[in-house]
Amino acid sequence: MSAYIRSLSRLLSHDSTPKLGLNRMSRVLEVMGNPQNNFLSFHVAGTNGKGSTCAFLSALLGHAFDKVGLYTSPHLLCTRERIQINNNLIDESLFYEAENIVFDAAHTIGEKLTFFERMTAMAYWIFSKQLVKVAVIEVGLGGR
Repeated sequence: MSAYIRSLSRLLSHDSTPKLGLNRMSRVLEVMGNPQNNFLSFHVAGTNGKGSTCAFLSALLGHAFDKVGLYTSPHLLCTRERIQINNNLIDESLFYEAENIVFDAAHTIGEKLTFFERMTAMAYWIFSKQLVKVAVIEVGLGGR
């Protein structure tokens, strides 16, 4: 079994109860060094059209910046569709590395993050590590 499949399996099997608020996310991101602060972000919220808006905005920003991150949900065929750089899926080894970083950070704070929280933290870490200049982030509940 590949490292990517093992990390994906752990990501999907690690059950957690959603909690309103950003306390859990703030704490895990702090342990990770606050990677979300290392690039500009456009957050896209709303009921309908977020995916299309994110794709359009990402393509537009690609003409002005060298590296553009895109984080959306849900995926259609592959979990890596959720985290893209310059309209390319991240590679399996980077996915694996990010999942391990987030898993360890959540363990450090003694919390079980939801799938969405973990994927979001992974995206922030990947965008920071890959030195994206700007990211388009599709946001979840409450637009935060």
